Amino acid sequence: MKQTINKKLQHGAMTICALLLFIAGAQAATITVNTLVDENNTNNAACSLREAINNANGNNTTNGLGCVAGSGTDDIVFSVSGTINLTAVLPDINSSMNIGNNTTTTPNLTVN
Repeated sequence: MKQTINKKLQHGAMTICALLLFIAGAQAATITVNTLVDENNTNNAACSLREAINNANGNNTTNGLGCVAGSGTDDIVFSVSGTINLTAVLPDINSSMNIGNNTTTTPNLTVN
């Protein structure tokens, strides 16, 4: 009986530790937009603003293989300057994210 209780306590403690590790792993991602082209999964080496928003919304890389996966409250930053000419309305923002908070560079960027 005592051994069964100890095993249950050990199992409960391991479950709590796993949950804490999972929560700690949900840190924000920095997603860097590196193209002025408004594309969606047409260039796996590029990360467009559209793809960055999709990845931040979904916390995955499904909608933008050139971007890192979103995770938590994401920072979308820009490594390009110029004009992004949108081909369609950008996706709705339905998760927490910061857009354009570059800390080391200030790109000159216009979105049409």
